Amino acid sequence: MTIIRKADAQDVARFSPVAVGVVPAAVANAGEAGHRAWLDFFAAQIRNRNTRQAYARAAHRLFDWLAEHGIHDVVDIEPVHIAVWVEARMREASRPTVKQELAGVRRLFDWLTVRQVVSSSPAAAVRGPKHTVRRGTTPVLSAAECRRFLRSIPVETVGGLRDRALIATMTYSFARVSAALAMNVKDVFLTDSRLWLRLHEKGGKVLEVPCHHNLEAFLRDYTVTAGIGIDRDGPLFRALNGDGSLSDRRLNRRRARDMIRRRARAAGISTDVCNHSFRATGITAYLENPEARVEVAQYLAGHADPKTTKLYDRRDDRISLDEIERIGI
Repeated sequence: MTIIRKADAQDVARFSPVAVGVVPAAVANAGEAGHRAWLDFFAAQIRNRNTRQAYARAAHRLFDWLAEHGIHDVVDIEPVHIAVWVEARMREASRPTVKQELAGVRRLFDWLTVRQVVSSSPAAAVRGPKHTVRRGTTPVLSAAECRRFLRSIPVETVGGLRDRALIATMTYSFARVSAALAMNVKDVFLTDSRLWLRLHEKGGKVLEVPCHHNLEAFLRDYTVTAGIGIDRDGPLFRALNGDGSLSDRRLNRRRARDMIRRRARAAGISTDVCNHSFRATGITAYLENPEARVEVAQYLAGHADPKTTKLYDRRDDRISLDEIERIGI
């Protein structure tokens, strides 16, 4: 029997900070086939890093729960076990979270079935919680609030210029924070004397979009002052050193979130904004224009389904408030 090298698990684990290289005991009891199927699932079947993290957490959570209830072999898992686990998770987590976790578990067991580790998937017949979303939950700023936010950022330092340019990038291009932070200097380029952005979005989509004139000005101010124009292969949005100067390191999402919340407090913004707020704010502001088209917003946002785009459209919020105020009590 071929021995699985320790390096195999280490290589897979590099795909994610989650311990995807740690095979649960119930799967390990299936022998080399179980080990290999587990590693191959996370290495070859799940390309998105965030999805890989979420599915790995869900799988470990399930197998830990099964072990606590005396089920130590993957072939002994039955649909009723998965169903009871789902019910237990419903008392601990939100419906969307449980629905996502069950989706990850289903995909894993489908793969284990394909690889003949189990004869059939015990998760296939288990129904998850119903969850229908008609309105997104991401906090959104009004156009006036967003303008005030951007104008409130001090631009006497390179850090302030960076922060304003990053927030404007997400607002005016509808970019996800991961796509904005993944940009290199060369992803801001000239076409017909105007700046364009090259965004690497989810699902391997590469979008090239023109810059709004405000965003163009903000990006020029930042890149010229920062002096990073010649470093074409370097990150566009960089972390700061302790003295406030730019480093060569890429800014990460957590620090971007902390920066946004700090800037929001300084600007007197009461809305609990997050990285995703500016994408939703930009889409809503665009759709408020009478000549706007949902299909254009869908393209710029990189959504496969227009229903997803409409979750970011908060124009009806104002209509609903106006109607509620008609109650003459």
